[in-house]
Formats: sequence, structure tokens, C-alpha cells
Amino acid sequence: MPGTHPSLNMTHSPDRLHEIPQSAALLLVLLEPPAPLEEEFNDWYDFEHFPQRMGVPGFVSGERWVAIAGWPRYLARYKLRDFGVFDSPDYLAISGSNNSPWSKRVLPRTLGRQRLALEVFSQKATHSNATCLCLIMWTLDDAGHFEGLLQQVLTRVESLTGVTEAQWCRSDKQVVGVLGFDHIITQQDVTLLSRVEGVGTRMINIYIRYQR
Repeated sequence: MPGTHPSLNMTHSPDRLHEIPQSAALLLVLLEPPAPLEEEFNDWYDFEHFPQRMGVPGFVSGERWVAIAGWPRYLARYKLRDFGVFDSPDYLAISGSNNSPWSKRVLPRTLGRQRLALEVFSQKATHSNATCLCLIMWTLDDAGHFEGLLQQVLTRVESLTGVTEAQWCRSDKQVVGVLGFDHIITQQDVTLLSRVEGVGTRMINIYIRYQR
């Protein structure tokens, strides 16, 4: 089960990050279709796959994003009520071996596919929606370095401008951060996060919202 973390009791204001309690789990799906499959891929995602997931009880919200820096090209982010949703009968009925025939046709043909089911241990947001997302990942050789890395990351994020949200997740020895911005950024804008506590990132992807 997800751990509990004390609130930082930050003041709620439109231009300042504050702790939010919603959604204790996150599902991130990264993948890219080969060029000949692009049109069908987006039809499948928009008209079947995405609505199916959003119809599962416990899925709080979902969004699609397109990479402007990094790979693979597409990201889907789903916020879940809790980590137990992944084991719920409703979710299992439409995933894995129970995927639809269309899913079974499209998914094996995609490239770079990663599915990250994550426990969220900290998330903050302003009252503004993100225009741009940064997905960043670190892999730790020693899980004992987690707290030190996290504290350094949180300190460095405070110096970034235009941050509208910050989600921090952990899976085994992997730390995953999702940062939202109110403007389009580049990888150069977040280089201060590329190496923290002697640990280099394994991914820094930048996304804008998907539009059909």
C-alpha cells in the first residue's frame, strides 16, 4: 500500500505549489507507433483504449501528451484513487490477457513501450493547468540513497520557474518525477536535475498536450 507522508502545510494560492491529497497511484504509459500505424494508433487510443481505462472505477483522470524532446513519442498519464485499483476486477477485465482484439493488434506493433504502475508519495499543484510536462527518472543502485536524492531534488525544483504541479513516485529502486509547467520548456531548462547526489537521470522527456 502507498506510504503516508506528512503535509508540508503550504499556503494555497494560485501561484504557489501546495500539497494535494488526491490520487495515491499513477499509471504512466510510454510508447510510439511506427509511421504506417500512426493514424490507426491514435484512433485506437482515442476511441477505445483511453475511454476503457477512464471507465474503470478508481481512475480519477487521464491525459495524453506528445514528446517534443525525448523518446518514445507518446505518453498517457492516469491518476488513480489508490494502488489497489490495479488489482481490481474491473481493471483486470480490460487489461493484460483480457485486452480487446484491437489492443492485441496495435500494442505488439508499438515501439519503446513502457508501462509504469507507481505509488505516489508526494504531489503538489497550483490552481493552473500544465501546458508542458517533464518526465524524469532516476535509477538507484542503493535504495538507501532515496531520501538524500529526494531532498536534493525537492530543493532544486524550488528554483524552477512556472511549475504548476509536481508528482513524485517510487517503484523499487526507481524514482519518477512528473513536473508540470505553465510554459513550454526545454531539456536545458531542467539540467539542474540531470545529476543529483551523484545519480544521473535515465530519462528526461518533455511533452506538450496531445491534440487530435
